[in-house]
Amino acid sequence: MSIATKRIIVGGAFGLVFLLFVSTYACAYSLYGQTDEYGIVHLSTAPRDGLVLIYEGKNKPTLGMAAIRKLIKKHGGEAKEMKKEWIAEHVPAQLLKPRKGRPFPKVKPSAKILKYIDASSKRHKLDPELVYAVIEQESGFANFAVSPKGAQGLMQIMPETQALLGLTEPFDPARNIEAGTRYLRWMMDKFKHVKLALAAYNAGPEAVSRYNGIPPYEETRYYVARILSRYAMLKGI
Repeated sequence: MSIATKRIIVGGAFGLVFLLFVSTYACAYSLYGQTDEYGIVHLSTAPRDGLVLIYEGKNKPTLGMAAIRKLIKKHGGEAKEMKKEWIAEHVPAQLLKPRKGRPFPKVKPSAKILKYIDASSKRHKLDPELVYAVIEQESGFANFAVSPKGAQGLMQIMPETQALLGLTEPFDPARNIEAGTRYLRWMMDKFKHVKLALAAYNAGPEAVSRYNGIPPYEETRYYVARILSRYAMLKGI
């Protein structure tokens, strides 16, 4: 069964599990956001460095991108200086224009992206569901995503890691997925366990070696747990 087919099967289950999770702890749903200097919107349901709280309520919000941008600006999460020349050169205009009625979140990777995931995963002997879960967590399949720390593209690869991997076009989907998958394979070979490989992908292999396990960073622990949970859903475990 292809990953595209599995996406359809598990999508409903994932949504149900998420709703049950929210209702169990149900006091509130929080949404954090930021617009960085490149004009890229970053969103999270958990606190992260640089992100400000833009929504808190009992119900999951349905927000279009225009509303999200307004809330981020209102709460002081928009970068003071924007690199407009970079934005004009690298980011397609349609990604900057608000889409009316677009619910949040709504991830729909294209058939090409799924094909790149399958091909790179096969090449580097990784489960495509794992690579899919990493990309979903890293960028939400936003091809031109740039993190506050400078990580770029679908698999959010830092410039120094790009140099190590020989990646010269981080916003090219095929090249980014190929490089990120290859790097994840390196981490798997180094640490021999998927949990440690994911921790190394997020926090760096030095941190995993230093702590002889998953580093005690809240972000990294959340990152590993979130991906493994999604991976299990995609695999139907």
